[in-house]
Amino acid sequence: MFFSHATRSRITDYILRRKKYSDDEANSFAFGIKRLMSMGTYSDAYPLHEGSWKPWTRPSMRRLLYEHWAHWRNWYKVQPLDYIRVYYGEKIGMYFAWLGYYTYMLIPASILGLIVFIYGLVTIGNNTLA
Repeated sequence: MFFSHATRSRITDYILRRKKYSDDEANSFAFGIKRLMSMGTYSDAYPLHEGSWKPWTRPSMRRLLYEHWAHWRNWYKVQPLDYIRVYYGEKIGMYFAWLGYYTYMLIPASILGLIVFIYGLVTIGNNTLA
Protein backbone atom coordinates (compact mmCIF):
# COMPACT_ATOMS: atom_id res chain seq x y z
CA MET A 1 0.00 0.00 0.00
CA PHE A 2 1.24 3.42 -0.88
CA PHE A 3 -0.75 5.24 1.82
CA SER A 4 -1.80 3.99 5.24
CA HIS A 5 -5.47 3.55 6.19
CA ALA A 6 -5.48 6.82 8.13
CA THR A 7 -3.88 8.80 5.30
CA ARG A 8 -6.35 7.47 2.72
CA SER A 9 -9.25 8.40 4.99
CA ARG A 10 -7.87 11.92 5.46
CA ILE A 11 -7.39 12.38 1.71
CA THR A 12 -10.97 11.26 1.01
CA ASP A 13 -12.29 13.55 3.75
CA TYR A 14 -10.26 16.45 2.31
CA ILE A 15 -11.74 15.90 -1.15
CA LEU A 16 -15.31 15.51 0.14
CA ARG A 17 -15.13 18.68 2.24
CA ARG A 18 -13.47 20.91 -0.37
CA LYS A 19 -15.15 19.93 -3.66
CA LYS A 20 -16.46 23.20 -5.08
CA TYR A 21 -19.96 23.12 -6.62
CA SER A 22 -20.43 26.78 -7.53
CA ASP A 23 -18.46 30.01 -7.93
CA ASP A 24 -20.44 31.73 -5.16
CA GLU A 25 -17.90 32.39 -2.36
CA ALA A 26 -20.52 33.86 0.00
CA ASN A 27 -22.48 30.62 0.16
CA SER A 28 -20.87 28.42 2.81
CA PHE A 29 -22.94 25.44 1.64
CA ALA A 30 -21.41 25.50 -1.87
CA PHE A 31 -18.62 23.15 -0.84
CA GLY A 32 -18.41 19.40 -0.49
CA ILE A 33 -20.42 17.21 1.75
CA LYS A 34 -22.15 20.17 3.45
CA ARG A 35 -23.82 21.05 0.15
CA LEU A 36 -24.94 17.47 -0.42
CA MET A 37 -26.37 17.36 3.10
CA SER A 38 -28.16 20.71 2.70
CA MET A 39 -29.74 19.51 -0.57
CA GLY A 40 -30.95 16.32 1.13
CA THR A 41 -28.78 14.01 -0.99
CA TYR A 42 -27.17 12.72 2.23
CA SER A 43 -28.68 12.89 5.68
CA ASP A 44 -25.40 12.47 7.64
CA ALA A 45 -21.68 12.05 7.05
CA TYR A 46 -19.43 9.70 9.03
CA PRO A 47 -15.73 8.80 8.82
CA LEU A 48 -14.82 6.09 6.36
CA HIS A 49 -13.58 2.66 7.40
CA GLU A 50 -11.85 -0.03 5.40
CA GLY A 51 -13.11 -3.56 5.67
CA SER A 52 -15.76 -5.03 7.88
CA TRP A 53 -15.62 -5.94 11.56
CA LYS A 54 -17.97 -8.91 11.18
CA PRO A 55 -16.42 -12.35 11.81
CA TRP A 56 -17.59 -14.00 8.56
CA THR A 57 -15.90 -11.43 6.31
CA ARG A 58 -12.34 -11.51 5.04
CA PRO A 59 -9.62 -10.32 7.44
CA SER A 60 -9.01 -6.58 7.70
CA MET A 61 -7.38 -4.16 10.12
CA ARG A 62 -10.82 -3.06 11.33
CA ARG A 63 -11.78 -6.67 12.15
CA LEU A 64 -8.45 -7.20 13.92
CA LEU A 65 -9.07 -4.11 16.06
CA TYR A 66 -12.59 -5.30 16.87
CA GLU A 67 -11.40 -8.74 17.93
CA HIS A 68 -8.47 -7.51 20.05
CA TRP A 69 -9.64 -4.14 21.33
CA ALA A 70 -13.17 -2.88 20.67
CA HIS A 71 -15.16 -5.85 21.89
CA TRP A 72 -16.61 -5.88 25.41
CA ARG A 73 -14.83 -9.13 26.30
CA ASN A 74 -11.42 -7.40 25.90
CA TRP A 75 -11.81 -4.91 28.77
CA TYR A 76 -8.91 -6.41 30.73
CA LYS A 77 -6.45 -6.76 27.85
CA VAL A 78 -3.64 -4.38 26.94
CA GLN A 79 -4.47 -2.04 24.08
CA PRO A 80 -2.99 -3.02 20.68
CA LEU A 81 -1.35 0.39 20.19
CA ASP A 82 0.46 -0.62 16.98
CA TYR A 83 -2.81 -1.65 15.32
CA ILE A 84 -4.50 1.56 16.51
CA ARG A 85 -1.63 3.65 15.14
CA VAL A 86 -1.70 1.93 11.76
CA TYR A 87 -5.48 2.19 11.38
CA TYR A 88 -6.18 5.64 12.84
CA GLY A 89 -2.83 7.40 12.55
CA GLU A 90 -0.11 8.58 14.90
CA LYS A 91 -2.10 11.27 16.73
CA ILE A 92 -4.93 8.93 17.67
CA GLY A 93 -2.42 6.21 18.60
CA MET A 94 -0.61 8.60 20.92
CA TYR A 95 -3.91 9.69 22.45
CA PHE A 96 -4.89 6.12 23.31
CA ALA A 97 -1.39 5.41 24.64
CA TRP A 98 -1.70 8.43 26.94
CA LEU A 99 -5.25 7.49 27.92
CA GLY A 100 -4.20 3.94 28.82
CA TYR A 101 -1.28 5.21 30.90
CA TYR A 102 -3.50 7.77 32.64
CA THR A 103 -6.11 5.13 33.45
CA TYR A 104 -3.51 2.76 34.92
CA MET A 105 -2.09 5.57 37.04
CA LEU A 106 -5.56 6.26 38.48
CA ILE A 107 -5.81 2.72 39.89
CA PRO A 108 -3.58 3.38 42.99
CA ALA A 109 -5.46 6.63 43.72
CA SER A 110 -8.81 4.86 43.45
CA ILE A 111 -7.66 2.07 45.79
CA LEU A 112 -6.48 4.63 48.35
CA GLY A 113 -9.76 6.52 48.02
CA LEU A 114 -11.73 3.31 48.55
CA ILE A 115 -9.72 2.52 51.69
CA VAL A 116 -10.35 6.01 53.09
CA PHE A 117 -14.06 5.73 52.28
CA ILE A 118 -14.37 2.34 54.01
CA TYR A 119 -12.46 3.69 57.03
CA GLY A 120 -14.88 6.61 57.18
CA LEU A 121 -17.88 4.26 57.09
CA VAL A 122 -16.43 2.05 59.84
CA THR A 123 -15.57 4.94 62.17
CA ILE A 124 -18.66 7.09 61.53
CA GLY A 125 -20.21 6.04 64.86
CA ASN A 126 -17.12 7.10 66.86
CA ASN A 127 -16.89 10.53 65.28
CA THR A 128 -18.44 13.41 67.20
CA LEU A 129 -19.57 16.45 65.30
CA ALA A 130 -17.48 19.54 65.89
